[in-house]
Amino acid sequence: MIITKKRVNSQILYTILEIGSNETIGKATVTENHHTVRIHTIYIKPEFRGRGYGEKLMKIILEDFGDRPIFLSTHYGGVRFFRKYGFKPEVERSSNHSTLIGMVREP
Repeated sequence: MIITKKRVNSQILYTILEIGSNETIGKATVTENHHTVRIHTIYIKPEFRGRGYGEKLMKIILEDFGDRPIFLSTHYGGVRFFRKYGFKPEVERSSNHSTLIGMVREP
């Protein structure tokens, strides 16, 4: 497994690649400004879930940005995962199609 990082302006794209095949296992998209960070996506392909790849992505993101508040939005199913890394629910947003939970991790 290799994790690559690519910066495009204020956005950082993390990609997990399988060694040998270079198949994309998962990815994350993060934006930063001077004072805060937002995780927009963190995704692991279903056939690779439960193997610690999401944990590896989160650890790298926290190493890179753990000195600033980090914000994200997730569905109810993701709350438990993010709580393991110190995120706390902040706001619940509902629309006709889904409910998102705003979460924050303070440094």
